[in-house]
Amino acid sequence: MKPTIKYIAIVAFAVICVIAWNGSRQMSPNTEAASTQAPSLAPTCNIVLSSAVPHDANIPQADKGNPTAEQIDFDTFSWNSFIALNWPADPNNNGKPDPDPNKKIGLQDYSPVVWETYKESYAVFSADAKGNPVRPASWNSSPQPPPGCGSNADYAKKLNQPVRVIKNISKDGLNEFLEAFVMAPLIDQKGAFARYEILVNQDEFQHIMNPANPLTGLIRPPLWDSRNQKNVNFPVGRVGGPEGPIEVKAAWKILGPKDDPSHYHSEWIQIAWPTNNPGSYKCSEPMRVGLIALHIAHKTFNAPQWAWSTFEQIENYTPPAGSPPGAKASFSNPDCPPATCPPNQIPTQPASGWNGDPSVLNQGPPTQVVPGKSARVQTSCNDQAIQLLKSVNPNTVWQYYRLVSTQWPQDPYCSGKPCPVYNPPTLAHQGANQLPVNLANSVIETYFMGPPESRDKPSCMACHNGAQGLITNQPLDFSFALQEAYPITNSSIRALRTQRRAMVQKLIGNQSRP
Repeated sequence: MKPTIKYIAIVAFAVICVIAWNGSRQMSPNTEAASTQAPSLAPTCNIVLSSAVPHDANIPQADKGNPTAEQIDFDTFSWNSFIALNWPADPNNNGKPDPDPNKKIGLQDYSPVVWETYKESYAVFSADAKGNPVRPASWNSSPQPPPGCGSNADYAKKLNQPVRVIKNISKDGLNEFLEAFVMAPLIDQKGAFARYEILVNQDEFQHIMNPANPLTGLIRPPLWDSRNQKNVNFPVGRVGGPEGPIEVKAAWKILGPKDDPSHYHSEWIQIAWPTNNPGSYKCSEPMRVGLIALHIAHKTFNAPQWAWSTFEQIENYTPPAGSPPGAKASFSNPDCPPATCPPNQIPTQPASGWNGDPSVLNQGPPTQVVPGKSARVQTSCNDQAIQLLKSVNPNTVWQYYRLVSTQWPQDPYCSGKPCPVYNPPTLAHQGANQLPVNLANSVIETYFMGPPESRDKPSCMACHNGAQGLITNQPLDFSFALQEAYPITNSSIRALRTQRRAMVQKLIGNQSRP
């Protein structure tokens, strides 16, 4: 494959909020129709090896109104999305699978895969020297390396691999290698930070460029200008119709000598951090990173509040099978007692602040990750998916990934419009009535899982329901990525930080915060 080069900005993509859920389920038209039907057969996971991204969950009429069956339909949708998005990418068309029939997921660890050729958020939202928004380059364009990082093309030739550049600082001055809202790093057993990124698919990018009024079809001003972020309404994906918007958030760890790269989807990157000269960066030597988690958010007809899928690498907090006693997982040390290594403890920020230089290790103690109830595997579809992937290659790296769950709305529509997301719902107002009620990823929402478990109430849908424009203060259709748009004012930054502090206080109370 001809090496390609792209550059990733890491965006704090929040998938964290509280939702308490009480009471009975509000009936929707689909529920009423399904209630008169005879009981269906036990639902199954219809997972397939295909490079085609599903445009929506396939929900047979017999499953409608049956939460157990619909959950499996959405978990099937998640796995089929994961397989298609991790298919080897077309080297000539971003966001598309390689048309070569001899290439398929799992035959080897391809790089890049489809989602890695989506548009990085920093390439969608950028500004000139005065802070004015700049129109993004076309979908298939390749961004230029940041100043000071021009050597990566030479590295790519030497490695015969694409080399991406990950930038650490966002426009609001917050480090993008930190977990969302708490703004603290996830520190592995080597003392290195996890790294995060967010990308959008072509349908979302095109709507950001040319948003159409869903009622009139008239084109509105572009959403890459934060002043235009009013009445945001992305078109839904539909079976037999458009793909719909997809946002992907990935988490990576730097692979060390004790990590088995055959257990990770991996790639080579350089990490860039700013110098004292505005707009200039220092770049690390190339380093190999492994994928430790993947969020997939997809707005569809059956989930106009978006369907939220989250996957994890199985060795994040459990040592590899067959490991000797005392072996450590990536983010857990079984020999360290809770009194010494408190679970899911936010590290204290150094007086000089967090340093994005990857050579600076041990800026805080390793994070002792203990998954709360919201982050424990909740699906029965994993075994079938893994067996299917191993049928391509028994040594595939993808056998080391698991779907935690998919959050979806039991009641997507109310009176013909998307149901609201209540936080928390009440007996009288169940709204979208999302399931599972709480969902998190242990290496993306680490510090919101407790202990105690009574505090473990993160919810993708409820959190993203609060995304609003920093200039317009209007809803952003569940997309925090749009908050990266320029221009941004000092008052907007202050308001954003106040919002984050309030959210952390609400979720974790008096636990120490950075």
